[in-house]
Amino acid sequence: MNTKAEEQLKAFKPRKNGERVKRVFERSVENIKNGDKPNISGSMRLEGYSESSCRALKAQQTATWKELLDAIPENVLVAELFSLATDPDDKRTKLEALKECFRLKDKYPASKMKLGAFQEQASEFIE
Repeated sequence: MNTKAEEQLKAFKPRKNGERVKRVFERSVENIKNGDKPNISGSMRLEGYSESSCRALKAQQTATWKELLDAIPENVLVAELFSLATDPDDKRTKLEALKECFRLKDKYPASKMKLGAFQEQASEFIE
């Protein structure tokens, strides 16, 4: 008879593709640092992923990718976003950065309005 800990240990499966996902993530970060858009599907092809996985961006759906994203300190991201929001030259970038700042602080009314409209429609449908 196995104990609960032994059963959990047997059920634990080590990640097979953690290193490949990490290399794709690092390549994407390098593209962003260079001012380019991250080509995640292209990076995945270079790492040996299948075409269908590249089209579906499977690397972004892994636990490793989520852990790598969580490892980025939020204050660094917010500071970078704030610097974009205060840039007087590019008005379009400034507007998008301000929208993101408001979304992060949960003060952007668009998503709340959509949710409110959806709830109203749902209540009308139920009645």
